[in-house]
Amino acid sequence: MRISPEVLVAAQDQAAVRRIVRMVVERHHLCDIDADRRIQQVMLSHLSHPAVVAAAHALQRATRSGKPSSQDQVTLADQLRHAAACAVRSDQRASSSAGLWVSVDLAEPESHLRESLARALAVIPAPHRSRSGDDQELAGSEVTHWRDNDRAVFREAVDLLYAAWPPMLAELRQIIYQVALLRGKAIDGFTDFAVHGAVMINQSRLVAGDTGLSGAVRLAEALVHEGAHTCCNAAAISRPFLRPASGNGELVQTPLRADPRPLTGLFQQLVVLVRSALLYQRLPGASNPAHRARQHKLIGQAHQGAETLARHAQALTDHGQAVLAEARALLDGELTGAC
Repeated sequence: MRISPEVLVAAQDQAAVRRIVRMVVERHHLCDIDADRRIQQVMLSHLSHPAVVAAAHALQRATRSGKPSSQDQVTLADQLRHAAACAVRSDQRASSSAGLWVSVDLAEPESHLRESLARALAVIPAPHRSRSGDDQELAGSEVTHWRDNDRAVFREAVDLLYAAWPPMLAELRQIIYQVALLRGKAIDGFTDFAVHGAVMINQSRLVAGDTGLSGAVRLAEALVHEGAHTCCNAAAISRPFLRPASGNGELVQTPLRADPRPLTGLFQQLVVLVRSALLYQRLPGASNPAHRARQHKLIGQAHQGAETLARHAQALTDHGQAVLAEARALLDGELTGAC
């Protein structure tokens, strides 16, 4: 993987994810799960679908400590049926709503997505309650439905990516299968490897913000942002970026989070920030003050992340060091003097 998008490499990384999911799905009979052959065949035909990935994770967890209990077998069978049904519904939705992005599903609030959001919310510190008690809106978030105007903004954002950065859109087509909308102020967006191939983006990103950026531009950046995380997650399966234990060892300050994060989080943030800055370099209207201000902020954050990561370069594999070197070269080259 590189900072610059590469469709072939992304496809190879996705194939590595599919191989693992296939291996798990094909072995589900070892759990004595009551799921018919047709369901398994549907799952094997949709190995990249996030619900199928979620089912594979559940199957793996269920077999780690031996044969699942009878109740767990029933639960797992329900999850396999859900995964197969979700994959079929996704195909139907994607064919009518994606526009230039022909394979993506603008997802409904299905259970694998709601469960992913619940996991994300569980690790967020409870908001500090003000004396007036006016923080209730900060407390939660939910997966919500796509409205007609949301779909229109999505198509506009895809048109922007197609015009400004075709290789990036081509890579996103390889790695993202569902885009889910969030409502509520707790989470701006996230990815979850347990539902790999799905990205969660807050509905507020689809409207103009107080910085002067349009909803389509903000959504395009969000897609690049979450796509970078998805790409890193897949790439790390075959070629890790950090040496064993390094990613979960020392915590460091990062540009995008107030709380210290593991080095693996910092690494992914650097990829996100440089790619996002490159997006604004390519968008039409380079003299737009809002675009220039946003790019300037992203470049500053990327420099901060690169400097911190360089101080921990010994924790990186050769692959990780190559990505860091590319990021620094872009910051010192193509992005030098931007804005």
